[in-house]
Amino acid sequence: MAEDEVSEVLPSWDYADAFECRWPSGGAEDAMTVARALLGPSRSGKRVLAARDVLVAPWGLQPGHQGDALLFPIQAAGPDRVVCGLDDRHLDFRVIVTLSGGVACCTTVVRRHGTLGAAYFAVVRPFHRRLVPRLMRRQHHPHATGTEES
Repeated sequence: MAEDEVSEVLPSWDYADAFECRWPSGGAEDAMTVARALLGPSRSGKRVLAARDVLVAPWGLQPGHQGDALLFPIQAAGPDRVVCGLDDRHLDFRVIVTLSGGVACCTTVVRRHGTLGAAYFAVVRPFHRRLVPRLMRRQHHPHATGTEES
């Protein structure tokens, strides 16, 4: 995803990564289908976010799981792109799922706020970088590749 498109979704971002894989047309008709496969409120996803919520409660951070169709609230949705995410006192983030020409892409964009945001993301980032490609591979698309910018 181009830098100006990322900035349109989350101005003044300071971290972005993107992972993509081939997505057979029979497996998805639009970006929301891909988003549900990657970010649907699964039991394991809810457990991870529930554990996160317990750990960050002393700092007054919002609960991680706030969406209905997806784990996070949907900000915008169209046939080729779904944007979800949250704004909080420690950081704001967006997850952008696109589907174009049989290629699914999951881009995460983060804007950290101060020391708390930097510390939080330093802990979360290694898990995030492993989790997103794993979610894409789990959907039986073993050739997930990624890029990162901070």
